[in-house]
Amino acid sequence: MFGFGEASKSDRCAAIVDIGSGSVGIALVHSKVGASAPTIVWSHREHALIKDVTDIQATVQQINTALINVFLELGATGRKALKSYDSALQIETVQAAIAAPWSYTVTKTVNFTDEHPFTVDDELIESLTETAEKQAVAAIEETEMHTQGLEMVIDATINTRINGYNVTRINDQTGRHVAIAHTSALAEKSILDTLREGVDKVVPQAKVTTFSFMYLYYCMLKNQHLDVAEACLIDITSEATEVAIVRDGVLQHVTHAPYGTYTLAREIASACVIPKEEAYTYLKGGASFIDEKLSEAAQKQLAAIISTYELKIASLFKSTGDTLSIPKTVFLHTDQFTEPFFQEHMQNAAAEATGGNHTIHLVTAKLLAGGEADDTPILLSAHFFHRDMNCDMEV
Repeated sequence: MFGFGEASKSDRCAAIVDIGSGSVGIALVHSKVGASAPTIVWSHREHALIKDVTDIQATVQQINTALINVFLELGATGRKALKSYDSALQIETVQAAIAAPWSYTVTKTVNFTDEHPFTVDDELIESLTETAEKQAVAAIEETEMHTQGLEMVIDATINTRINGYNVTRINDQTGRHVAIAHTSALAEKSILDTLREGVDKVVPQAKVTTFSFMYLYYCMLKNQHLDVAEACLIDITSEATEVAIVRDGVLQHVTHAPYGTYTLAREIASACVIPKEEAYTYLKGGASFIDEKLSEAAQKQLAAIISTYELKIASLFKSTGDTLSIPKTVFLHTDQFTEPFFQEHMQNAAAEATGGNHTIHLVTAKLLAGGEADDTPILLSAHFFHRDMNCDMEV
């Protein structure tokens, strides 16, 4: 290693891309078979400016610009860092995770029942899977959330049950009931086109794989053997909050709302007549800094904004599409600086939605081996790549 001879065949190298609602991150990751964790060789993130975005396509353009810039940075400094680390490594894969509102993740469960025993074979599974996929795509298109067209990024069966029992392999089993849970995810085509353009210009030899961030998030929690049998997953990014419900260990319902950290910062800045950057400082824990600058009237406005925000989140919790209240176990992922703020207000929102108590687990680098990286979305994606982009389907 480190430039001597050829890289081992067990070594893999990827450019990991994280496309959030208001930023784009990229990293070079080295994965070695047998290692407990991948090595993040180099990383870079481009943030979109906090602006009063009224047209969603303006934000799409900012994301596309950030995406182009991170690939330029990969070509300028990333390659040098990789060569210095190990000159024998080559970037073979570009793995991209796309967050809401640029991706839409839907799981549909299709059931087949017969009073007489039947053989569950590949042909039946394929037929049920095709039905589930069509239902998922139709559900996404009915929302009318997309404007520039969508493209499939995930088409995966995440759970198969025969007579109520999980099975990981189809081997002509016999049963009276089979259920297939199939996840489909679509993403904004314009962002995918920009991604492919960046790959073609900087790493044309690399194979591109794409996922929705929520699917990757769900897979990594399962892969870490955390208790996600009944859980609510939350991902808060700059301009969106995405919520997923897991039942019986299976990702069931995913929804999102178009407000996140930057959205809340803009509201605070406008109401309190302070710079957006100062409002964001408040979300990062700078309460005393803001309190010292705000009049009593402005502080009341701030309290009203936070209360309204909690009600919005509570409403989101009630509109997941699940017939039950959100589970007691909640996993929260957001940027490391705003975790304490959102943990408190997610707790309040969950209590407002259900009237019960919930346990909020922060999804931080501490959950992952080798978790010294500050950029948690990149670290989650790096571990996903390290596991051969595998989603452990055992409940």
